[in-house]
Amino acid sequence: MSDGGSSRRGSIEAHPDIRDDAFMTSHEPSDKFWFCMEHHRVEKSEDTHGSDHLGPFPTEDAAAHALETVAEREKAYDAEDSAWNGDD
Repeated sequence: MSDGGSSRRGSIEAHPDIRDDAFMTSHEPSDKFWFCMEHHRVEKSEDTHGSDHLGPFPTEDAAAHALETVAEREKAYDAEDSAWNGDD
């Protein structure tokens, strides 16, 4: 049974932290920085958007602190989950 396309069953919304530019393809020019988890270094390249890279980040320094940023966000998310679940 069709609903005329007015609703998208099973669709999910992007997290508010995800920006449109987070889905750049390798052929788009980039002035962003990425943290390579394989080589543990900051990279600035249009060819670094694989699953082993975190980013994009607006500055080289922000990319250099990517793992710290991820750890801080995970800690905050865990605290939110604990509060939601009633854990003290």
